[in-house]
Amino acid sequence: MIPPRFEYHSPRSLSEAVALLGKLGSEAKLLAGGHSLLPMMKLRFAQPEHLIDINRIPELRGIREDGGTVVIGAMTSESELINSPIVQARLPLLAEAAKMIADPQVRNRGTIGGDIAHGDPGNDHPALSIAIEASFVLEGPKGRRTVAADGFFLGTYMTLLQEDEVMCEIHAPAFVQGTGWAYEKLKRKTGDWATAGCAVVMRKSGDAVSHVRIALTNVAPSALRVEAAEAALLNQPFNAATVQAAADAAAAACDPAEDLRGTSNTKPPWLARWSNAPSTKHGHFALNPQETPHGKKTHHRQRQRQSRRKSGRAAHPADPLPARRAQPHRRPHRL
Repeated sequence: MIPPRFEYHSPRSLSEAVALLGKLGSEAKLLAGGHSLLPMMKLRFAQPEHLIDINRIPELRGIREDGGTVVIGAMTSESELINSPIVQARLPLLAEAAKMIADPQVRNRGTIGGDIAHGDPGNDHPALSIAIEASFVLEGPKGRRTVAADGFFLGTYMTLLQEDEVMCEIHAPAFVQGTGWAYEKLKRKTGDWATAGCAVVMRKSGDAVSHVRIALTNVAPSALRVEAAEAALLNQPFNAATVQAAADAAAAACDPAEDLRGTSNTKPPWLARWSNAPSTKHGHFALNPQETPHGKKTHHRQRQRQSRRKSGRAAHPADPLPARRAQPHRRPHRL
């Protein structure tokens, strides 16, 4: 579908963008990567009279360290997050999670600030920003203010960002030595939005968990921090029982909307399983497969693969497949 008519603006500075927002009011929308806004405009779900393209404002880009804080410009693309040495070293969760977002074409254009500001519960960065304890720097006619990610998301497409404000930067404390982290994302196919997702950041002191943040994607009207799941782990030994208790608490906190990816009845059980992410991911928190709540299923799959190998059937998508016979009578499809 073709979007309705609009007037295009391309400011070259942040102050110019803020002035345009103040002048044009609610009839204007900011254009970052465009992967959320433009499809909504084509479907006539959004019909702004003015588009303010902020891609040519250099002060909204870049990644730097400021003491123990990583500062990320809101117009930084997903590809830049993936390839940044600072993000890889200081906030590796963001670098790894960005690889799960859409495809290379989208990651080259899509921005972290646009993903957050849009307020879509199916986007990945809202839950990730809560898990890493990020804060957002917003600028409007009254100046700058900083808002914590936890509490920023009010509902579907609703945030604390005002109509006359621009998101400038994302601030997050760098991970200290020994931090464990994971983002587990259940999706229908590569590049899809999450059916359900779980972001976890954790640290231990001795045998007990001393810090934990757990946030969920696409299982509530907005990104959801699950304090009950955190309480099940905090100051407790990290073992299969406490991990399962946290997973159960996360599933109980879900309030998902039905969509093409799942129903309100199916998403919480999926979430309960995928919330076991910290037991098998990065940091010093790994449990043996026998200890994980779904370890038996893992061994069952291993036995299935072994039996398939014995019978000659393909055991894994990576296993070689027999060559297809040539079919000369078929003409190549023209793109």
